[in-house]
Amino acid sequence: MAATVAGVVWIVVAVFNFVNGAWIAIVLIAVLIVGMHAVNRHYAAVRADVRLTKRDLDVALPSATHGVVLVNQASPARHARPRVRQGSASLLA
Repeated sequence: MAATVAGVVWIVVAVFNFVNGAWIAIVLIAVLIVGMHAVNRHYAAVRADVRLTKRDLDVALPSATHGVVLVNQASPARHARPRVRQGSASLLA
């Protein structure tokens, strides 16, 4: 509904202001609309080209990409086993 009203308003304004230079805006709007539709068609074609099917997912191998994490400092105390005090129950039992 809103698109219809906007279209009618645009046509009325375009008709009444056409001779005063509105033809430039009309041409630019038309060019933009055609360009946007062309981009949309291109995106749809690319989306169809890169879409994965069930067969693609079945034959896909695990990624061989590895990551590297840079560490400024590593403290061995953070990774040590917990100490057990004399006379207390073992934490590892």
